[in-house]
Amino acid sequence: MFFEPMRFEGEAQLLRALADIKRGTARRKQIKILKAAAEPVRLNMARLAPRGQGSGGDHLADSMVIMTVRGSAASRAEDVTVAVGPSKDKFYGFFLQYGTVHISPTPFASQGLEAGTKPAFRILAAGYWELIRKAFKPPSTRRRRRS
Repeated sequence: MFFEPMRFEGEAQLLRALADIKRGTARRKQIKILKAAAEPVRLNMARLAPRGQGSGGDHLADSMVIMTVRGSAASRAEDVTVAVGPSKDKFYGFFLQYGTVHISPTPFASQGLEAGTKPAFRILAAGYWELIRKAFKPPSTRRRRRS
């Protein structure tokens, strides 16, 4: 079988638009998209997190947050990262997730991530597609001169 190579106009503009998105010109927009995509994961983690026996309203399930992460040794300056999980004051969520010598694990975070992955990817795809669509301005159609 013979395949024709695909050709289209505006490749250079598209590549520039993608580079602009990556360089951080749309950093706030990327963070907004990532936080929106992380919301299904956060909701599932909160739903699956254990609730204490007490009648007080201070439960691990109520402390699930989405945070922007900066300064990771593995990331570059232009990378955008968000984290989902219990707030800092609920550090013991780690021990509930993985268990200890004294308590068996309650895997709320991993199961919440698994349950929220498909909707998160749908939100990511839609959000980034919109960023690309807005950043890429196709070349105007050229009018041919009549001879």
